[in-house]
Amino acid sequence: PILERAAELNPQSARVWLDLYSHYQRSMQLEKAFHAMDRAKELAGSTAIVQDETGLWRLEGDSIYP
Repeated sequence: PILERAAELNPQSARVWLDLYSHYQRSMQLEKAFHAMDRAKELAGSTAIVQDETGLWRLEGDSIYP
């Protein structure tokens, strides 16, 4: 619910949609996962989407660390 609320508050954030994708994928909500990835790709534009060593998806060059 927290990630879904984040998407409602910031629907233009590819990062939020990638987090949702990872969550949906891990919880086997595949239809929602595919929708979230499509939305993330649309928002990411030409920025590559990569999977990190923990299995989470992120935008290339993006870091969760400040």
